[in-house]
Amino acid sequence: MNLKLITGLLIVLLAAAGIFVWSGIFNVSANEKHWNITTRLLETVRERSIHARSGDIEVPPLDGQDMLSRGAKNFSAMCAQCHLAPGMEETELSLGLYPAPPVFYRSEHGIHDPAATFWTIKNGLKLTGMPAWGAFHSDQVTTHP
Repeated sequence: MNLKLITGLLIVLLAAAGIFVWSGIFNVSANEKHWNITTRLLETVRERSIHARSGDIEVPPLDGQDMLSRGAKNFSAMCAQCHLAPGMEETELSLGLYPAPPVFYRSEHGIHDPAATFWTIKNGLKLTGMPAWGAFHSDQVTTHP
């Protein structure tokens, strides 16, 4: 291909993208689901981004009684409204978010890499309602006698 043809194709693609964005065709309402291709693209970008950034995280032992107790208190205070807890009814918040927040205790949720989970909790996820809790909490693992 010659340079003029490639340049022309790029200009047409940029113009089409500009018209698409400016026209408002894409509905950003949380009441309307993404197109399947959009969902797949966003999920792939999310998973690859988390994987690329969480690889160097050293996960501390997470099974100590103190760690579990503090984690349960934090989950109840900061997470259960969206992610729910066993026996908890869905909330207006959990029902109103799109994409829907995962419900971790349900079997269809599956198991996630602890380092990726830590990174997600610390940094949040853009355009999902998942806050970046790292701005308010230390990475430091502390134990109490």
